[in-house]
Amino acid sequence: MTTEKSAPSPLQAPPSLVPKLEALSQEIKRRQSLEGPIADSGERSAMGVALCTLEGRFIEVNDALVTLSGYSPSEIVGRTGQEVGLWTDPEEMLRCLRQRGSVDEYVLPYRTRDGRTRRMLLAARLLIVNGRGCILAVGIDVTDRTGFAYEATL
Repeated sequence: MTTEKSAPSPLQAPPSLVPKLEALSQEIKRRQSLEGPIADSGERSAMGVALCTLEGRFIEVNDALVTLSGYSPSEIVGRTGQEVGLWTDPEEMLRCLRQRGSVDEYVLPYRTRDGRTRRMLLAARLLIVNGRGCILAVGIDVTDRTGFAYEATL
């Protein structure tokens, strides 16, 4: 009698990447707590997550990114941030990500569906999903944050 193996999860991050992503999430939460309460914290403290192709084309986005941007998933998935009108200038961040395999604490301006320009503190990693190179990015809106400067650690 043979037993069938269950199908692999569609998103399998390398085991060594999972602790790094968890640590990154904890660091973002720690920094948020150090800054104290911020205006409009309900919407802006959400952590947006996106899975993209190496060219920056969105494969999946979470509800928080949809809320932050104002765009619906159908307006985002299958398109690049520039095609959507979300990112104002992602090229430097994408270049660094491709060279180093990751970026941390990168502030990237983004445009909401209603035309406002805001700032997102972003961390991103290259990983393999179903045999294909992808970008996993997490970010929070830091437009209204004060108290310390966010700098890209490139």
